[in-house]
Amino acid sequence: MIEQQLPNGQLIINDNVISLIAAYSINDVEGIANTVADLKENLISVVTNRGEQKGINVKSVENEVVLQVKIAVHFGVKIHEVCKNLQKHIKEQVEMMTGVTVNEVNVMVTQVKFSQEEAK
Repeated sequence: MIEQQLPNGQLIINDNVISLIAAYSINDVEGIANTVADLKENLISVVTNRGEQKGINVKSVENEVVLQVKIAVHFGVKIHEVCKNLQKHIKEQVEMMTGVTVNEVNVMVTQVKFSQEEAK
């Protein structure tokens, strides 16, 4: 959770808000099939109703955040380029919308999706 003192009061930004910004930012990057959650994250998302943010973890300290993102990429993409683009885009969007500093966007590619799998 990010807490900032503003001239007329306090601003609190929940980690779920940062996670949601990252989730929607992922949709803008070519080559990513989806985010990936493990069993624990799937259970937590059912209980907390965090469907869009599965596979995204946020750690915040003061006005700085570190994001961990698990993704699946489309077969044939240049994974290193997709990940660099994703890191840049998430960092820009979170910083622009919240005013907090994003120290790291760590990306873990856990799956490759083939067109036949995506059609199912």
